[in-house]
Parts: sequence; C-alpha cells; structure tokens
Amino acid sequence: MINFIKENDLRPLDDPGNGWYMIEANGDHPTTLEDGRQIIQVLDNEAMLNLCRNWEKELLVDKDHLSRNPDNDTAAKSWMKKPAIWDDNGKYHLCGWQEWTPTGLNLISGKEYKHFSTEYEPETMESLGGNRYRPCRLVGLALTNRPNNRGQRPITNRESGKPITDNTSTNMEELKKIAEQLGLAQEATLEEILAAIATLQEATVEAQEAEAEAILNSEGAEDMTPEEKEIMKEQIITNRERAIKVLKNRAAARGKANQQGKPASAAVFSRPIMNRSGMNNKADKTRKALSIRDRAHEIQQRTGMGYFEALTQAQRELGEA
Repeated sequence: MINFIKENDLRPLDDPGNGWYMIEANGDHPTTLEDGRQIIQVLDNEAMLNLCRNWEKELLVDKDHLSRNPDNDTAAKSWMKKPAIWDDNGKYHLCGWQEWTPTGLNLISGKEYKHFSTEYEPETMESLGGNRYRPCRLVGLALTNRPNNRGQRPITNRESGKPITDNTSTNMEELKKIAEQLGLAQEATLEEILAAIATLQEATVEAQEAEAEAILNSEGAEDMTPEEKEIMKEQIITNRERAIKVLKNRAAARGKANQQGKPASAAVFSRPIMNRSGMNNKADKTRKALSIRDRAHEIQQRTGMGYFEALTQAQRELGEA
C-alpha cells in the first residue's frame, strides 16, 4: 500500500525531529555516471509510485554517502522507516519518514546539513529511450549540502539551536590557539581571524580547482565539451577516486572502440547512482593556485610557521592567484 501525504504532514521547517521529509522532487534530473556518460533521471509520477512499490526495508541515512566505503564513518544519522508520496497539486514528490539519531538531529538542528541525496539501483532503471531513464528502486539516502537533483524542500530553516553558555574565558583561549595556527598574533581580533580563514578557504578552493584541472588534462579529456569538463571537475573535487575511475573507464572505452573502428558503446551501469553534486566554483586561476598551495606547504615544512602565514608568503613570492 502506498502512503499519500499532504504538505502539512511534513515536519515543520522550524522544528526538526522525527517525521516526514521530502527527499526527492518531481522532474527531470541530469547526472553523470561512473563511466562518464550523462543521462537524464526521469523522476515523474510513475517513478515516485515505483519507488514506493519497490520499498523493502528501512534505509541507513549517512553523510554524503560515506558509508559505501567501510573505511569511512558508517554510523547512521537517521533511519528512513518508510516512503510516501506528497501529492503537490497532481505532481508527486517522494518523501521518507525519518527517525533521527542524536548525532543526525544535531547536524540538522545546527544547520550543518540541509538536503538529502538519493541513491538508486541502476539495474532496475527503466530505459525510456535516448539517455532518459526512470529510477525504480531506492537503495540509499544521505545528508548533503550539494544535492544533484534540484527542487527539494530544505530539511530545516531553523536557526542553530545550540545552547548559549557563558564560556568567555575558554573561548578567548581557543581564539588565541586558532590565531597562532593561522600565523597571526595571539591578540588578533575575531574579525582578523575570520578574514584569515576566509582567505585560506578561498586559496584551498582554488588549489582544488587547479588540481582537478590538472587531473582532467592528464586523463585525455580533450574531446569533452566545456559543460562536460565543468561537471567532471566538480566530481573530481567532491569524489576524486570515483571521478578518476570514471575518466579511466571512459578512456578505455574510447581506446577499445578506436581499435575496433567504431564508436564507443555505452557501458552498463556499474554502481548505484548517487545524486550529490559538487561545488560550483570557477576554475580560472588553476595552475598558479596549485603552485601557491604547494609552495605554502614547502615553506611550512621548512620553517614551522602556521599555514596561513606560509600561504601569505607564498602568495607574495609567486603573485596573487
């Protein structure tokens, strides 16, 4: 029996806890497979019905699908007990009853995670012709801040519910330690510390993009369209190991096709399709950012200075990225 719910059955956005949450929006959602192919996931009303009909048992909900690798954190953040359909004026959306663990509830109450990422069984996807496929079985669910499939209702919009305590002395000591690690004076103000962290984060992002560009160039992606390259760079940043495997599989398929004198055929689906997207940052300053990052690590190892201070020196030496 399929459960149908209404919008007011969903857990209130300002009161996270056990209850119904929207986990997938109705619509067509582009995604890139492990072998490099791009397909359209057709999540129409029929797909939503099939996902409910084919439900078998409760699902572990983790962070960013990390539990697929046993070396990562495999602890549950929630358990999805059952699915339901939210009938939004004739458009069906997939929902799930979430029973949060204390850790998971803290993550969403503190607004550390705001969206879900679904994972579908590839073998049961229904081919609709061309590159369009309709998912039929949900096999995984994760918390994420980068959902590939857009249109979800956020998990919560509540302000952080962490208790306010008077820990002024402890907080000041922590700030001094943070300032020291950033290469700043212990007397640095909170604004100076936040500015240093922002600069460090920006440099880290630029270095990640530079590394992604280098990997893409080294794996023979010259025949990709600009849009395909941007998608692959995002995947390299968010899941390096899987993205490199995608590129190598793609290159192998091209090589085999060239030997046989025919176009590369589409490979079979090899693993569940995880609907989590990467960061959406520009990659205009690639090589210089990577050089600055590497130089900063060299300076840090040689002098023992904090990373931010080393990064600042590297930027002076090599020029702003």
